[in-house]
Amino acid sequence: MATAPQAQYDPNYNYGNQPPNYGGPPNYGGPPNYGGPPNYGGQPYY
Repeated sequence: MATAPQAQYDPNYNYGNQPPNYGGPPNYGGPPNYGGPPNYGGQPYY
């Protein structure tokens, strides 16, 4: 069991078994949402 921790820290050991896992492509939650176009209450009311 003494070699178990060493295997985790050994990049060559891990690389030989499986490729690095970066969690897939970055997820930014889709395009930014600003609540749609600005709402000024429609036409000015005098």
